[in-house]
Amino acid sequence: MGSFFSRKTNISIGLTDKFIYQELSKGKNSETVIFPLSRIDSYGIELSQSRLLLILGIITLPIIIGLVLLIIWMMSRKLVFSVNTISKETLGIELKNTNTEDIEEFIKLLSQKF
Repeated sequence: MGSFFSRKTNISIGLTDKFIYQELSKGKNSETVIFPLSRIDSYGIELSQSRLLLILGIITLPIIIGLVLLIIWMMSRKLVFSVNTISKETLGIELKNTNTEDIEEFIKLLSQKF
């Protein structure tokens, strides 16, 4: 018997001479998104975080509440590989760890295509 909660989303990205593609698969469902190279405006690795939590953590007078807010801020930080197109579409893939060697290799390949 299968579990409804055991389905895992697999994300893969690829590069050809004409486009970047992203494949999403979850269980039996799959989706492919294609970004033509001629429409790509910029790409890179971005860091996003909540500034409000950082500010509240710093200015809060009770130390325990401030520490809790700073811990939540640290956990809210995200590292994302992002490809932006001329038409404002974005391919964003959240990186689960700080090891970006594969993404950096992908960026080198992408740079060679331009």
